[in-house]
Amino acid sequence: MSDKLDRFTKHARQVLQIAQEEAMRLNHNYVGTEHLLLGLAKEENGLASKVLREVGATSAEVVRQVERMAPRNPRSPFGKPTLTPRTKRVIELAVEEARQMGHAYIGTEHLLLGLVREDEGIAAEVLRSLGASVDKIRQQTTRTILENQLQEKSTKKRESKTPLTDQARRKSSASSRFLAAARRTTRRSSANPASARPPSSRAWRSASSTATCPKPSSTSAC
Repeated sequence: MSDKLDRFTKHARQVLQIAQEEAMRLNHNYVGTEHLLLGLAKEENGLASKVLREVGATSAEVVRQVERMAPRNPRSPFGKPTLTPRTKRVIELAVEEARQMGHAYIGTEHLLLGLVREDEGIAAEVLRSLGASVDKIRQQTTRTILENQLQEKSTKKRESKTPLTDQARRKSSASSRFLAAARRTTRRSSANPASARPPSSRAWRSASSTATCPKPSSTSAC
């Protein structure tokens, strides 16, 4: 079991944690399918919670139905609650669902599919009472998984384009600074044309004829 739990996502692990907490809240000495269903409904960041809401099994409705079918015991049990054989079976089915989908991880969606395949137990009764049939949940789960995959691809695509956009922005900024500097140089040249034109040939000859060469010496030459 421990090697399978290593493949559980953060949200799937949280579902198991919530399931144990719900069992303790109800003073049950076991973690049954009904507690697992409570965990799936209350872990709002998981895909399973979204699926349950879409099929009409909201967290509030699931809590109400579970507490009606498995009421709270007046006395606290000794020790921590343990997984029932049926709950272990649900986890095995979740692993199988992930394998059939080609997923290397086990998420809340796989736990939900495993739960509905185990058509006995309080969880199955709760879902039936809320009108959430096996086919309805499976179809909605498949749709939600596809939507989530498309959303992740879209997010990655936007993130991959961001560095190029920043690079283009930096190039545009550098180009703008260059053009601004060029315009300033042009304005200065227009305001003082003499400073921008090279000396004429007459001025060059005049300067050459007036130039004097130092007296010859062994260390200098004109």
